Amino acid sequence: MAAYSAKTALLGNLIDYAGTFPPAALPLENALREACAFRRGSRHPWLLSKIVITIADLKKLTPRAWFEAGSDGTPLPFTVIGSAVEKPADLARHCGFELREVRRFNQKFMDSSQRQRVIAYETRLPEGVTGVTAKALITDALEASLAGETLGLDLFIEVPVVGADWQSTLALSSRALAEWAEENAEGTGQPGIKIRTGGKTPPSPEQLSQVIMACTELGLRFKATQGLHHPVTHHGEYGFVNLFGAFAFAQTLGLNEFGAQAISECLQEEDRTAFVFKGNQMAWKSFVIEAEQIEAARRRHGGTFGSCSLAEPDEFLSTELTGE
Repeated sequence: MAAYSAKTALLGNLIDYAGTFPPAALPLENALREACAFRRGSRHPWLLSKIVITIADLKKLTPRAWFEAGSDGTPLPFTVIGSAVEKPADLARHCGFELREVRRFNQKFMDSSQRQRVIAYETRLPEGVTGVTAKALITDALEASLAGETLGLDLFIEVPVVGADWQSTLALSSRALAEWAEENAEGTGQPGIKIRTGGKTPPSPEQLSQVIMACTELGLRFKATQGLHHPVTHHGEYGFVNLFGAFAFAQTLGLNEFGAQAISECLQEEDRTAFVFKGNQMAWKSFVIEAEQIEAARRRHGGTFGSCSLAEPDEFLSTELTGE
C-alpha cells in the first residue's frame, strides 16, 4: 500500500469521470462498470472523485444498476451536468427545475442498498453572455437553485474566458458567486467557477492564471474540463499537476509571493523533473509546501477535472511523474 504523501494530497480524488461524454461516449452502464473496475484494480484508485452524468441519465440510476455494474457498496458520488440553455432568460428556470430533480434523487437513494448521492451540479452561461449580463444571470440562477431550501451541494457555473470582454466577465461573475456565497453561508454546498482548459479555444496562461487568482482571493470552488490528459504540461496542453500545483502554491503562499507571473510560469512548465515530490513535500523551483498545506488548499478550492478516460491519467501518472 502506497504511503500518504504530498502527491496523494495534491491528486487524490481529482478526476470526475465523464465516460458517457465524447469522445468516449459510453452507455451509462458501461461507464459505471469502468468506474467500479478502476476503484478495484487501477494503479492509482484514489484519483477517482465523482462520476459525471447528465440530468437525463440521473433518472436511469437505481440500486440494481449500480450493483450489476460491479459496485462493492462503497459510495461513489456523482456530479450532474445540467441541460444546455440557449436563451439567457431560461437559465434560472432550468437550474431550479433540475436541482429539484437532484434533491428528489438524493432523498430517494441516500439510504438505499447501494448508497448514491449527487454532491455537485454544473451548468454554463449561454453562448454570447458576458459582462454585467453574466453577473445578473448567475445571481438569478443561484437564487432559483435554492427553491426555499439550503443548496445542499456544490454548484459550478461555466464562465467563458475567451473574447474581448473576458476579464470583465470573469471579474463580475466571480464577484456574483462570492457575494451569493457570503449571503448564504449558513447553507451546505458552495458555488464555484468551471473552466474549459482544452478544446478549440483553450485559455491562455494569463487567462487561467486570473481564474486561479479569482478563486484564491474570493474563496470560490473550482472545476476544470477538457484537456488535462497528462500530469505535466505537454506540447502546450495543460497538465493536471501544473494546474492544481499552481492552486496549492497560490493558496498556501498567498498571491503576494505566488502571484500572476509565478502561476503562469507554473502552468507552462513542461519539464516533468521540475515538480519534485519527496515524502510530505512538493517543490517547484524555490517554492516548497507540505502535504498538510496542500490538503488545506484542496479543502478551500475543492478542485477536480472532468475526463472521459480514467486509464490515460492513471498510466501517464506512473510513466511521466516521479516521487512519492
